[in-house]
Amino acid sequence: MLTDNQKEREAYISKLEDYVFYLLLNYREERPLLIDSIEPDLLKETIFKKEIEYTKDGKCIIKYVLRKGYNNLYKKVDFSNVSFDDVAVNGVDFSGWHNVTLNPQKVYQRDMSYTKLKGVKVIGSLHNCRILGIDTTGSSGVVVCTHGVYQGIMNYATLTDAVVIGDFEGIYTEGMDLTGAIMKESADIINFEQKKKGLIKRKNTNKR
Repeated sequence: MLTDNQKEREAYISKLEDYVFYLLLNYREERPLLIDSIEPDLLKETIFKKEIEYTKDGKCIIKYVLRKGYNNLYKKVDFSNVSFDDVAVNGVDFSGWHNVTLNPQKVYQRDMSYTKLKGVKVIGSLHNCRILGIDTTGSSGVVVCTHGVYQGIMNYATLTDAVVIGDFEGIYTEGMDLTGAIMKESADIINFEQKKKGLIKRKNTNKR
């Protein structure tokens, strides 16, 4: 049963949803609309639908899903101030969306299956993420370590514009497309991770 505060919040979110829907429906400018008049957490809950699930042991799990019928409206939004943490992005086609940045480690269930990342900036690792059927064409920042993906399943993944590190021994690769991918040797994994952490420094070439 909802508390009075929860009921008030839901009523407020409903009003915000109506406001944002009206705003986007009537927006006609070419540049995407940055909605900065609403606090980021409230904006996220307004643009996406918040759902609460419970595990068998009673643990509460929050996820956000795209609202039905909103796809064309989403293409009008500037998402630079919207977090995709806990958002279910599996199967989402981001083509035409603006200024989306996401961390695969923080999206719902780390599930990037059949996600089309065109125009998306990826800022986290795909380690232990589901990438069945993922399409990285037109994205930036995607790095795939072959032996780090969930259950080694890379079937039907299109990895154009992604950096792919490692070999494919023991990896499921049916229908995988590496056209336009940047291939690295498995030995580069350590160097890559160290460079990300700033552990490898540039040699000092200044002569004394």
